[in-house]
Amino acid sequence: MIDGVDQKASDAEDPFGHLMTHLYYLEDKTVAEEIALHQSQRMDKSAVANLYLAYVRLGNGGSQQAIPLLKKAAGLRKDWSEPYGAMANGFRTLRNWPAALNAANTAIELEADYSDAHFSRACALARLGRIKEALQALEKAVELDPDLSEGLGDEADLKVLASRPAFKKLLASQEPK
Repeated sequence: MIDGVDQKASDAEDPFGHLMTHLYYLEDKTVAEEIALHQSQRMDKSAVANLYLAYVRLGNGGSQQAIPLLKKAAGLRKDWSEPYGAMANGFRTLRNWPAALNAANTAIELEADYSDAHFSRACALARLGRIKEALQALEKAVELDPDLSEGLGDEADLKVLASRPAFKKLLASQEPK
């Protein structure tokens, strides 16, 4: 079935990537893993398929197994910021702050208004003790997506910022008036 769809698709289309995206949104994530296992040639060619299989693994606590998929996705589509944003989150989960910062910075270089990347950058910088830079990145993230501020007080990576006036100001600016 997949072969028939592939034959009808143009070079710009990615039916296998669309399939993996769809499987990601289904309840049973094992199907995506099983198909990827048996379709390694298609996985080698699809940035989207690698990204969404990585999302499956990230969601199942497999950050270490997701990182190579994210690197593959980024290599297949060098101008795409999303794999780097996901990579930053994966590295944060692994507590690899320098790698998280590097991935977030790359995502921001590719897409300056990527709020989640600015947030991941803030978290990594905070964990690295670079407080002033962390606050600046956090302010930018919230500027781009005000909804990010809703859980700031609960984010473990940002606890070091909690006593800072700029952090308190971000929290206060989001409280109902």
